[in-house]
Amino acid sequence: MKSTYARWDHIVRKNNYPLCVLRSGICVVSGIYPPESGGPAKFAATFSKWASPRLSNTSVVTLTDGADCFLQENGIRIRKISRQRNLVSRYLRCAISILSLSKNSGVLVNGMFLETFLMHMLSRKKYVVKIPGDAVWERARNSEQTKLNINEFQNTNLPFKYKLFRAAFTLSLRSANKVIVPSSHLKNMVIAWGIQKEKIELIYNSISLENFSYNPKGEKKIDVITVSRLVAWKGLDEVILACGKLDLNLTIVGDGPERLNLENLALKCGANVNFLGDVAQNLLPNLYARSKYFVLNSTFEATSYALLEARACGVFSIANSKTGSEDVIHHRVDGMLCKGDDGFTVESALKYAINNQNFVDDAKFKARERTEELFNMEINFKRILELTLS
Repeated sequence: MKSTYARWDHIVRKNNYPLCVLRSGICVVSGIYPPESGGPAKFAATFSKWASPRLSNTSVVTLTDGADCFLQENGIRIRKISRQRNLVSRYLRCAISILSLSKNSGVLVNGMFLETFLMHMLSRKKYVVKIPGDAVWERARNSEQTKLNINEFQNTNLPFKYKLFRAAFTLSLRSANKVIVPSSHLKNMVIAWGIQKEKIELIYNSISLENFSYNPKGEKKIDVITVSRLVAWKGLDEVILACGKLDLNLTIVGDGPERLNLENLALKCGANVNFLGDVAQNLLPNLYARSKYFVLNSTFEATSYALLEARACGVFSIANSKTGSEDVIHHRVDGMLCKGDDGFTVESALKYAINNQNFVDDAKFKARERTEELFNMEINFKRILELTLS
């Protein structure tokens, strides 16, 4: 198929890529958006801000806990629809809003998959999906209907309502022009759901390398840092226990329903833990610059933004195998992976890093290089934009 860029009538080129495209736009659909936290919210805000100066119009449709509202920020039109509406009213309002804001625009879906599918059924308008994870598993886990990890959940016999949700979610993916996945782990999962391989595009999550840069002169007052939502599958209890045993101070950035439990655990085991809650994005580089080790102990990640940010800032990284972190970390080359065949745990990986400082120093530089090569925002966002507008 001929490139979308080649078909656009008005393109200003500099450094061999489009800076401005007239008569083209994009509508980003996301269930969450800042000030709410989480990977989908971060992507929706970052991508729409990146796309806005390059397109004639950029819009966002999202949900809010407050009343319906319409905002204009940095040239981006943002339509927020209240979660307090009854389900039928909310779905219809979302579908109509997406259709209204996406005239002469491509639609990129990063959440609200069923609402977008309804828009498609009403109008036959095309759309591209970017999947952050398994929406069915996350809903079941958040409602405490399952304690299975994401891999175990794929093979379990689901209750009827989750079978119905799985069928609807999968149908919304099959109706999309393309399905973008941010990790090989998630790609294999999507194929198992019955989505055609030819429809799936692997494009890693990515970050701004200008905002997150390596500062080797930073004073390392933080032994271990982790940045995530405080939910059960992030495995923060194990990180707290490991840091307590090794007498390492731990800084936890993020908030969520598990915070009180984690604070109580830290007190009980005598661990030195600093809970910062949610921290503004522009303050994170300074925290990374002061940190020795970054730990991500989640049982599921697509491509963690925090992991990429830490590695770009020169923080030695530890995460888990059998997750999207396998696409990010080369084990014992530019970081370490736990729960793999060689039996590393968070505690033993931290011990290994502490006792092998030359390896850690070398790994930090290799991690930065790998981030520049594979997780560069400029490169990956351009691929997403072209797929959405083709």
